[in-house]
Parts: sequence; C-alpha cells; structure tokens
Amino acid sequence: WTMAGVYTNITRNSWTTQSIALPINTRYIRFISNNGWDLDIDAVSYFTPCGVTCITPVVQSMTGGGNYCTGAGLPVGLSGSETGVDYQLYLGATPQGSPLSGTGLALAFGNQVTAGNYTVTATRLTGGCNATMNGNAIITVSKPLQPSAITGSTTSCVGSSQTYSFINVPGVTYAWTFPSGWTQTSGGTSNSVTVMAGSAIGDITVTPSTICGPGPARSLTITATLPVPSITGTIAGKASQCPGVTGQVYTIAAANATSYLWTVPTGWTITGGATTSSITATAGVAGQNGDITVTAVNSCGSSAVKTLPVTVSPLPIPVISANYCYGGGYIQLTANGGGTGDSYLWNTGETTKEILVNIADQYVVTVTKPAGCSGSANYSVSTELVTNGDFSAGNIGFTHSTYIYNADNISINNELNPEGHYGVGPNPQAYHSNFWGRDHTTGSGNFMIVNGFPGSPQPVVWTTTVAVVPGVSYYFSAWALSLNSVGNYAVLQFRVNNTLVGTTAPLPARPNNNNPPYNWIQFYGTWTAPAGVFSVPIDIVDFQTAASGNDFGLDDISFATLAPLPANIAPTTNASNGICSGQTLQLTANLTGGKAPYTFAWTGPAGFTSTLENPSIPNATIANAGIYTLTITDGYGCSPVIVSTLPAKIVPSPTCSITGPASFCPGNTGNTYSAPAGMATYAWSITGNGTINGPTNSATVDVTAGNINNAPLTLSLALTNGTGCTSNCEQIVQVGDNIPPTFTLPLLNAGYCVEYVSDALYNPGQENTSLDITYIRPDYYLFANGSTLLNLGSVADNCALAANPIAWTIDFGNNGSIELSGTGQLSTHGSDIQFPLGTNRINYTVTDAVGNVSVQFVDLTVTPRPVISKNF
Repeated sequence: WTMAGVYTNITRNSWTTQSIALPINTRYIRFISNNGWDLDIDAVSYFTPCGVTCITPVVQSMTGGGNYCTGAGLPVGLSGSETGVDYQLYLGATPQGSPLSGTGLALAFGNQVTAGNYTVTATRLTGGCNATMNGNAIITVSKPLQPSAITGSTTSCVGSSQTYSFINVPGVTYAWTFPSGWTQTSGGTSNSVTVMAGSAIGDITVTPSTICGPGPARSLTITATLPVPSITGTIAGKASQCPGVTGQVYTIAAANATSYLWTVPTGWTITGGATTSSITATAGVAGQNGDITVTAVNSCGSSAVKTLPVTVSPLPIPVISANYCYGGGYIQLTANGGGTGDSYLWNTGETTKEILVNIADQYVVTVTKPAGCSGSANYSVSTELVTNGDFSAGNIGFTHSTYIYNADNISINNELNPEGHYGVGPNPQAYHSNFWGRDHTTGSGNFMIVNGFPGSPQPVVWTTTVAVVPGVSYYFSAWALSLNSVGNYAVLQFRVNNTLVGTTAPLPARPNNNNPPYNWIQFYGTWTAPAGVFSVPIDIVDFQTAASGNDFGLDDISFATLAPLPANIAPTTNASNGICSGQTLQLTANLTGGKAPYTFAWTGPAGFTSTLENPSIPNATIANAGIYTLTITDGYGCSPVIVSTLPAKIVPSPTCSITGPASFCPGNTGNTYSAPAGMATYAWSITGNGTINGPTNSATVDVTAGNINNAPLTLSLALTNGTGCTSNCEQIVQVGDNIPPTFTLPLLNAGYCVEYVSDALYNPGQENTSLDITYIRPDYYLFANGSTLLNLGSVADNCALAANPIAWTIDFGNNGSIELSGTGQLSTHGSDIQFPLGTNRINYTVTDAVGNVSVQFVDLTVTPRPVISKNF
C-alpha cells in the first residue's frame, strides 16, 4: 500500500469532506486511524480520469565521436529533436549531465573528453515513454589498439580466393600486407579483405591507423600453400598384356598429389593400390582392350587425365605341321599360329619357325607373344601303328597268349596271384602287396602290371598285328621296370614277324616303395618290311622262366616309321547305277592310310564343291549327274592325291499330276480323276469329305462327295515309274454349294375383277333384256383350287433342291401380316382362296438341299365391280 496522504478532521462530531489525489491506475483505497480514534466514513466517491496516451519519441541519429590525441575532447550530438521530449546522454550506462530539452532541431551535448561509447535516450514528458536513439559516438583518446585476431585459413590452395578479417573499430583504417605473389582482390583498407593465394608462405599483416598515427600490427602466419596436382610423365607399365595375367604394375609420377583415381578397361580389375601412384592389376580376356587412366588429386583439385592404351592379345595356339616329303631324309616341322613379333623355342633348342628333323621323337615348340604369354604344341614325328601303347585306354588294343587279365578289386590287393596274371592300372599295390612303381611318363597314368608266367617256353606277354608297307623301315620301342627286389628279374625283347629283333632288357631290382626314380628301362630296335609283306605280328616276350620273382611292368609300347605312308582314296557315289531325282546323292572318299590332319576338296557338276570327307547332295536333280573328283592332302605334307568317281546317274522321277474337277456338290457321285498314263504303279487315297468308289491302284479313280457342305476332301496319289522312281502329289477338292436355287414368278395381270361382275354388264342392243342389277355381290377374287395361275415356273438348283423346296405365304391386303401359308405349288393347296379387294402379296421361298434359299414375291390386285345406274 502507498500512503496517499494524512487527513485530519478538525471539527469533531461534524462531517468534513476532503479530496485525495490518487496516482493513475490506483485500484484500491484503504482508510486507517492514526490516533486510535474511531473513524467514521459516510461516503467515498472514487473518480478515475482517463490517462494521457504517450507517443514514443522519434528515433534520431547520433553524431560526433572519433579519436583525438590532445585537447578538449570531441563534440557529441543528435541529428534532430522533438519538443516535449528530454534527451539524456549516456557514457555506457552512466548519465552525462542533465537531459536536454528538445527544440525541434539538432542538439549538441558539447565536447566529451572521456573515451568510450556514447548513446542517447529520449523521454517524452507527457506519458513518460522513451526510446534509444540510433547509433553511437565512440571517442578514443590515443593511437589505435592492436586489431583483434585475424580469422582465415592458414593453408591455402594456390590460385584460390581467401577471405581474412577481424573485429572492426570505427574511425580506424587498416593497411594489409601479404606473402609474395598473393593478390588482394577486394576490401581495400577495411577490416575484411579478399585475396587470391599465391604459392609463397609467410605472414598476412594488418596495421591500424588513425589521425594519431599507426597502432600495433597484427599478423597471421600462412603455414602452407598447396598447388593443384600435376602429372609430369606418362604411365609406366606394359601396354600389351596376356589374358588374365595377374600382378601387373602401372605407375605414375605426380607433384602435390594426395590421392589418385585410376580406371582400367572393362574386364580388368585393380587388385591393389587403387588410390596410390602405383596400382597392381589383372588383365581381362583377349580382346578386352582399352585405356588405363589416372588422375592426381588433392584438396585443391585434380590434374589432367593421363592415358595408357592397353591391349590384351590372345594366347598363342600353335599347331605343328609336318612335311614328310621335304627330301634329303629330313622331315620339315613348321610352327603355325604365331604372329608378328612372336618368338619360337623348340625342345631341340632351335628358335626358328621351321626346323628339320630326322629322328623319331616327340617335338615341342613354345610360341611366346611380345607380352610374354606363350602356348605350346607337340608333334610326334612318326607314324604310330600301335593302338593304346601307353595303356591310357585300359586293357584294349592288344592280346596275349596264356596270361590271365584281372581287373582291380578295390577290396583286396592280391588279384595277380598266382603267377601268369596281369592287370592294367596306375598303382601296382592295388594288385599285389609286394608290387611297386608308377607309370613311365606322368607318374600317375596306367601301365601293364605283370606277375610273370613260370616255366619254358614263356608265353607271349603282349602282342598286336599292324599293317606295313614293303620296303619301309620301322622302329620299335618299349619301357619296362621290375616291380620289386625279389630276384629272377624279367628279360624282355621284341619279336617282329616271328623273329626276335632289337635290344633286350634285363631288368634291375628296384626298392620296395613307390618313391622315384622308378628305373624304367627301354628296349628297342628297327625293322624293314620285306617285299610282299603287308601285315605282321609284333610280340613282346619274356626270357625269365623262374616262378619266383619275374614281376615287371610295361609302358609306352611303340611301332612306327618316319617314312610317309601316303593316303589312298577310292571315291564312290551311290548313283553309279542311278538314283531317282529328289533322292540324296551320297559321295564317299573311302580313305585309307595317310596321316592326320586331312583336307578334302570335292568338285563336281553344277558348280558343286565340298570340304567334307563324305558329303551328300539332298534332293538331287539331273543337273547333279556326272563325274565327281576328290583331292586330298594329309599330315605328311606330300603332293595331293586326286581321284575321280564313276559318273553319277540321276534318273528323272515321274511327274505326278491329278486331273479332275476342282469342286463339286455335296453328295455328288461319279467324279472321275485321272493320273499320267504309263506308270508302273498307282496308289490313290482320300481324306476328308469324300470316299473312293472302286479300285485305288489304276490310272483313274471314282470319287463320291460327302454330304457336309463346305468341307473339302484331299485326294492323294503316289506314282512309281518303270525305273522305280516315285513321285507324290495331291489335290484339294472343294465340296460345297453356296448358290441359291432359281425360279420364275407367275405372270399376273394388272388387276383381277371380283366375282360375278359379268352379270352386271351392260349389253348395247339388248336394252329390253332383263338385267340383274343386284349390287350385293361378293367383293373378292376367287382363286379356284387346282388353278396354276400362281404356280412358280422353272424351279431349279445348281446341285439339288430340298425334298419340299417351295414355301409360300399370303398377305391379304399387303398390310404386313401373314394370313395364309403353305408349301408346294399353290395349285396343290387343296381349296379355293378368296383374294379381297386391293393388293394381295404372295411371298415365295425356294430352298436347296444344303439350305441355300431364294425369296421373291408377286402382287395380285383385285379391282372393284363397276357401279350400274337404273337410268338407261
């Protein structure tokens, strides 16, 4: 509560009226006694006048301020004022002097000597509302202070735009300096500038200045500048690669890079170093060529792209061809399949594409691409006559005398007990617990495992029969080893054409284990086929007769020649005695001898060519008749063999044709079809809507149509002429009737009189004759039963009419309704028909046997009788 005032009642026991001034917005009044006396209040009147509205002073702008070095300070003022408003100057939060009353003009607060921030608050006298004036006036009384810390990047990209700034102080200007090569682009002498960064490092410095002079400078040290990366060289690495090769390294030299972006062609993969200056890659498949690219990157940008075109060459696939007819006792081997820049290395040490050899051996060539990838091919220089000499196909290609073959039984290992048994497999231990060793060439393949036969004479261990050429020399070879160290080791030799030839192989002992070396021993020799000998047996025999021991293995048995055994051909055709045109002409080379690979070149009539061994010509015609010639070359590389066939004969096949109607009516009979005359045999058949009547094996046939309308039949014919050639043909016959029947309408007069009109006729000259002038007569025309007046004429159909083809209706008066109908001719209706006066329409419908209809009508007009007067 606020004490409004003290009021005293001077006269006791009398009423006094007093007024109390209350502040605006007073809400409550309380009266109290200060002296302990009773207080009587008779009436209180509370009056609240309206408060005055306060208008906020207009905001004016501060003026003055600045820096001064000596003297009486600097003026501070206001750009304007209002009357009725007081203006109070503050230094910070402290009032400076008394308020100035507004004059409606600018106000001056005088010179202010104390440094600081000056502001003005205006208060309206009426209402007491106030406002802070715009701006401030700052007075400094010394040289400028050191600027605040400079903000901006201390590491910059060369050529980038950078902004540096600090807190601005009014009245102060600033001088900026930058490292060498840096260029200021905006900001002038303000507290915020923009520059383009150079490559040098150093200090960015700003010095403040006022009229009192410069103040202490502030610096920011640029610790690093970073240029955009640049690539100075090319990508190092192989531009030509082999398919799928791994570990290929590609490297690039770049300046100022922090990372790298590599790409490789489609199908290639980067396996390491993807973001470094050196990657490891795996090449794609052949033909996946393209570019390897790299871009150097740092936080300032990226370099230009460097590119290295790369190619993936296919692996060389060499093929060795041989020319056995080179001469001088040599065979020329040629490595085919190489390309430009490829190198060659034979297992003889030679490095040329072609070499000459005269020793039966396995020759190998390795062709290497410039990229380093290589491929090999081998060629056995000989004509091998032994089949399955390495036993890779198992127990085939040879026989023996009394030895017994046992297949491996995986549940036991004593299949070759007792003596005189053998097996074929990769592991002797699977057949006998004391047999050891591995195959001669791979160490994992099959060979012949023998428990030697005891006694004398020894049976043949291995034998086959081969074809030979008289006068040609052959070499033979085989490899053998002992299977244990038991003793009584086998002694083996070849026997050719029942004569022992070549070296013998007394086999040494071997350790009882499966560890190499396996001590295989070769026994071999040469043999020349005598005149008149074209086939000889080749045997391998064992001279060891003891029962104990004599356990051995055989592998890589060969009987071959270096001499070319030229190919022989006897080309034939299946048409030497003639084939029918349209059949397949088969050509057969009948090749024997020679050496793969073979090439075939057929030529013949009508421009025929083929590279197949046994080609065929389907659907042969007369143009294919004649002589066919085959030229063949083989792997020996000798001159081609050229042989011709006997003439091929092509017999024309008969021309098949069917003559007869192309269509007829359903149910039609007696349709004759004929074939060409003079054939050896005829065979007719029919499918569909029809049947054959009578024989089907003559030159003609009789066909009856079925009763289904618009359903065709197919008539087929097979012919055979006197030479046995056949021909076939067929004809599709349409069975159908889509033509409606025809008829003519009755010819009617223009009108017909009603009945009895003749009794009312007037006859001149007989005036005195009594006339019947009774006018009540029938008003209709009478169509008498049996009359043909309304009968149809020429009712017909192209095939057949229906059983009762005619139907009619009568519309008396032609008013759209049917009053009478029937079938057949109207003359057969069976009763008279009365046609009334006017037009009467008769509709006729005629139907054929398959339902086709024709519809027509006629109108019969009945005219009224004349009116006869009695006055004549």
